[in-house]
Amino acid sequence: MMKKRGVSKYKNNAFSSKKKHIYSRLLDYFSYFVVSYLVFTIFNAIGANTPLVKNQTTQLNNMTVEMYQYVGSTHLQSYDSDKKTLVDSSVGATDYLKNLTLTSAYIHDIKYPEKQPDGTYIDVDVDINKTFLKDASNYELDNLSYFYKKYKKETPSMNSYVIDGVDYKDDIDTFLYIKIMAVTATDYVTSSDPDYTARGSTLSRYVVLTSENTTKMINRIAKGETIDPATVSLYNRTYNQYLIAIQRGIEDIEANSSDYKAIHTSFRNAYQELVKTEAIIYLLSYIFAFIVLTVVMRLISKEWITIGQKVMGLALCDTQEMEPAWWRTLLYHFLNFILFSSSCAISFFFIGIYGVLSAELIPHIPLFSLILVILGFNIISFVMSFFGKVPHDISTFVSRMYIKDIKDFDMPADVIDVQVDENEPKELEVKENEQ
Repeated sequence: MMKKRGVSKYKNNAFSSKKKHIYSRLLDYFSYFVVSYLVFTIFNAIGANTPLVKNQTTQLNNMTVEMYQYVGSTHLQSYDSDKKTLVDSSVGATDYLKNLTLTSAYIHDIKYPEKQPDGTYIDVDVDINKTFLKDASNYELDNLSYFYKKYKKETPSMNSYVIDGVDYKDDIDTFLYIKIMAVTATDYVTSSDPDYTARGSTLSRYVVLTSENTTKMINRIAKGETIDPATVSLYNRTYNQYLIAIQRGIEDIEANSSDYKAIHTSFRNAYQELVKTEAIIYLLSYIFAFIVLTVVMRLISKEWITIGQKVMGLALCDTQEMEPAWWRTLLYHFLNFILFSSSCAISFFFIGIYGVLSAELIPHIPLFSLILVILGFNIISFVMSFFGKVPHDISTFVSRMYIKDIKDFDMPADVIDVQVDENEPKELEVKENEQ
């Protein structure tokens, strides 16, 4: 037989102040965050050593390497097989400028200074094998030309040179150097330059600096001189133009390469599997932490209240001043469970696994979107506490509960109205010192 509910023993207690209500909510939010965070670090460490997570991690690493190797095959960035990663584009820019300078020095027959162990320099003739002329048809030392003039041209899904409605398929130099890199034409030789026609006419003129600029770049690259503003400007301008070409090439691959898209799809699937597992581990950690805190508070206070309410001296009753029905209590804590779950974003921030927020627990809806929605409800719940005579949050409003202050009364504390059972008459208790 179901026990009948009596009048709440907090019937004559005053409603919680807005300040206490807000503080109790904040204490609850961050206490659940701290405990779930600590539990997650333990559960996650255990999960990382399970066969499932190990296999998912291995699969993701393999797909990452395959993707890096593909980008390396385009020559836009170099692939470091030892570190299994791509070399930063800034390194490629430095190498490109050095090769550009060596090529220009060779064509103009300008000696190139080589630093000696004692710190001095010796001017030497440039070796053709250190210039863009080495295996020029395959662009061995000119990675930009390799991608735009060879790889892009020979790859069906990427063989497009249209910019602003104009097709530059038959004029790739204009496409690359003028339209994409926006080079300053006067930095380079003219097509009639005698040095160029004699020694470098097989190359694009946009990879051969003028004689004057070649000397400037030699001073900057070989000797590290940065005094002349014109030299610094030339170096920075050419450096940035290279990075623009690399970035545009990468965007081209991501948008048009069918091979890259297939690899990226496999990578994304492997990544999603791993982050979903991480998200599930956190969810289990959060559930565990929430249950533990709720049960512990029940054991300590003999009531189904939260840690924030215990600290602030608060208690629950329903809006009829009765003891809360079990389903109201369950609904109240369930809503808290949902609202406080947004604290997972803080956990992922501290642990450094932001990628978990991209997990699609619901198809095409990342966890981050769900957290934003829940966070929005948290803000609404927080703002609700400032309005109305009785402070409410979403949890108390939906479950139809009041939060009472156990140390504050609407009437003298020596007379408290208590009803044990709905069928029993109300009795007035007299203070012990009057008995």
